[in-house]
Amino acid sequence: MSEFPRANVYETPIRSAHRRATFGLAWRNFFRRYFEFKGFASRSEFWWVQGPLAGLSLLLNLPEEGAGAGLLDSPFVAIPVLLVSLFLLIPTLSLHWRRLHDAGLAGPWWFLSLIPGPGTIAVLIMTLLPPRPERQKREWA
Repeated sequence: MSEFPRANVYETPIRSAHRRATFGLAWRNFFRRYFEFKGFASRSEFWWVQGPLAGLSLLLNLPEEGAGAGLLDSPFVAIPVLLVSLFLLIPTLSLHWRRLHDAGLAGPWWFLSLIPGPGTIAVLIMTLLPPRPERQKREWA
């Protein structure tokens, strides 16, 4: 048995502070909890999903070397990317919401990320905060 017990992701706010999500568990929860804005998401559960999504977004938006045009300039790439992005919008938002709850913050703080620059950085910092069980509210569970 490992040092950290496998956590039940549907627990109430009073739960193990050492919860660690694996890559597979994080992605499984990402899709299983598609419309679930209540609850909590650990930092590992959040970053196992957001890290690859951010990396993929960065790669798709980089211009091709010397051409000045990116992959998204082609409709054969842009349309599928748009459809996938729309499909992932709600679960990404709910994952952010649950991560903010885990850090002891209300989910609506996510709307700061709509402010380009400082708002995005503020929400990024909030997602890096450690769990704060003492600030978590029962109605978030």
